[in-house]
Amino acid sequence: MTIDSLISPASDPANWHPEVAAAHRTASIRIRQAMRRHHEMFELMNAWRKLDPVTWHPTIADDAMSWDLRIEVQQAPPLEEASILFAEAIHHLRTALNIALQEVARRGRFPIKPAALQYPLALTSKEFKSHERRLLGLPKYLKDAILWRQPFQLNAANPAAHTLAILASLDNEAKHRTNLAGVAAVENIDSMLVPVLEAGASLPTPRRISYEVNASENWLFAREDTSPHHINDLSGSVDIVVDLSFTDSSGNAHPATSFLQAAFEETSTSIGYLLAPWNDRMSNPESQFRVKPGASFVRPQPQEGD
Repeated sequence: MTIDSLISPASDPANWHPEVAAAHRTASIRIRQAMRRHHEMFELMNAWRKLDPVTWHPTIADDAMSWDLRIEVQQAPPLEEASILFAEAIHHLRTALNIALQEVARRGRFPIKPAALQYPLALTSKEFKSHERRLLGLPKYLKDAILWRQPFQLNAANPAAHTLAILASLDNEAKHRTNLAGVAAVENIDSMLVPVLEAGASLPTPRRISYEVNASENWLFAREDTSPHHINDLSGSVDIVVDLSFTDSSGNAHPATSFLQAAFEETSTSIGYLLAPWNDRMSNPESQFRVKPGASFVRPQPQEGD
């Protein structure tokens, strides 16, 4: 889902009200900057991956009823530079939300100081109400558009685990540190290794594979139990993808690339939710706005129910 598709079914900016299109362009500058940082981070990590810095070592246990796979990162990745790029991408996305709200307030000429506005990302209804006082000059339909996109609404069971909540948390952490501390972690293992068992034996269904990860020391350990059957040999290969990973305030690890992709989506959707109803009001002659030629308009005094 993109900003364009949320505002206009035809995804045609020519159909948007000029003020909405201008607000969209301004907020999109930050999103494009985030995309550039994401691309730079990806290329940096990809150049490191081309060096084949990861090795894997399979071993059959002494009793031959299990096998182990140890994966190690032999050559240190460019963590410091990649972490800075990731932090900058995060900050651009968080700022895009603030700028979109500020542009709506400024171009909508609502009785509120745009520079003082920050798009809230709350984990609870109580927390949102504490931010709501800063939104008092906005009409209810815009405050509702913001409310619908709060982490406590989008993931009631665990608001802190929602992408927008993690985005805000990581951005706050980056503000108080030189850069976010990323680590190299195994993001994906395409293991084609299959134990060759003794004659007449077959693997249990489902396969009994367990994993242990130590991101700080850059290794992953996997073990498959085939008891009571014995392993004669191991056949196949392993394809490993290692990515930059970050830990959120809850202690959960997130691969940088996949997290940023989700953050782009959630940020664009939230901006779309904000701009879409405003575009409807600006473009509809029956709305509270009386549009005049030259993209200027007269706005009646806003009512709480509007």
